[in-house]
Amino acid sequence: IYKKGLELYRNNKYFEAEACLKEALKYEKNEDKIHYLIGMCCAFQKKMEQAEHHFLISLKSNARFEESYLGLGELYFIQKDFRKAERMIKEAIKINPDNPYFHDFLGTLYFINDLTNLALFEWNKIDKPVLNRIVTESHDYYKKDFLMKELNFHPG
Repeated sequence: IYKKGLELYRNNKYFEAEACLKEALKYEKNEDKIHYLIGMCCAFQKKMEQAEHHFLISLKSNARFEESYLGLGELYFIQKDFRKAERMIKEAIKINPDNPYFHDFLGTLYFINDLTNLALFEWNKIDKPVLNRIVTESHDYYKKDFLMKELNFHPG
């Protein structure tokens, strides 16, 4: 049943995969992976509370299951709870510090929170464009009134 659920998941049939994986919980021992996959199925179906619930159960079963931390991080990112997302990605990095995606994600979270130096520090770990600093400039042509005039926006 687990293999069928996994195949359905890989084929983007999340509703069917979720049902199959829930059934697999009765027979399989790898609860952490199954709950993670159910969480992913729920997330893809926009059932965010259920997704969070299954990721957390996965971590209760195996506190070192990095994918569930990533799943929670992505979930919180989608919900724009960047602080929680940051905590989850940091937990994933503790488990697997060599995963470049984790560092890229954490760098993005830092950048969103205007922590440019920390973002660069994370991105430099994975050989993203190695930068010493980022400079932004403010110009009059970025002002809202000017943009609206230039775009000549007409609703409807």
